[in-house]
Amino acid sequence: MTPKEALNQIKETIVLEDEVSYTVDGLIYKEAHKLLETLVAKATPMKAKMFNKINVCCPICQKVFSHYDNYCYYCGQALDWSNDENK
Repeated sequence: MTPKEALNQIKETIVLEDEVSYTVDGLIYKEAHKLLETLVAKATPMKAKMFNKINVCCPICQKVFSHYDNYCYYCGQALDWSNDENK
């Protein structure tokens, strides 16, 4: 099961309402759901934007950097460096 599939399963299992937090054994599901949603989004690779010929820009925090790592140095967002033209 992927992180996105797990998150979707949680959404289907727990009915989240704006004013209600569901607790079981001290776990507040509404807060846990929001945290999981944030973590899954950060772990899901996104395409970095080219800033110029040698620098790239993070799609989330918009910081510019010149190294091609798998994660943004500033915010931790997973980055996708695959070339869509070759698919």
